[in-house]
Amino acid sequence: MSSMNATRALVVHGSYGAPDSSWLPWLRGRLEAAGLDTFAPRFPTPEGQSLESWRSVFDDEVGTVGEGWLLFGHSLGVPFLLDVLERSEAPVDGLFVVSGFAGLLDLELFDSVNRSFVDREFEWDVIGERVQTAFVYQGDDDPYVPQKWGTYLAERLHTSLRLIPGGGHLNSVSSQEKLDVLWTDAVPLI
Repeated sequence: MSSMNATRALVVHGSYGAPDSSWLPWLRGRLEAAGLDTFAPRFPTPEGQSLESWRSVFDDEVGTVGEGWLLFGHSLGVPFLLDVLERSEAPVDGLFVVSGFAGLLDLELFDSVNRSFVDREFEWDVIGERVQTAFVYQGDDDPYVPQKWGTYLAERLHTSLRLIPGGGHLNSVSSQEKLDVLWTDAVPLI
């Protein structure tokens, strides 16, 4: 993998999350210290959460992604980033998928607010053209997202699934230690 010299990053939280929760501030700090202009919008959740409301926040705060961008998504942030890529006109340097999924989870608490993001078919050919390098991470004991989703996303993004032992949903501050591999994978792209 050669350096692509990314200059910008987008970090997207999931349902019931925020840009200042769990390991996201750790990642943002590292990205900014590496010199990347980093965007971490606060999307409405769970009140007012819909694909349309998240698109509106994205369009207002970020606008577009493409060459020189690294995208990081946690949980629902992943299908949202897939939508962003479908709407993009240029490929991004890297996509980092953490505890992601691309369909309903059979958990009413989440499916009720996630439905507009995932109750559809994704345009995998388009997404594949918009991602130069992809990484997929999932806790081997995720209580919300079955491992089949990590495998599915890795296959669609033409990469391998990296299972994080004891990682759970990778949604705690302590997950940053387990996700140091994510940072190791990102550094060559910066």
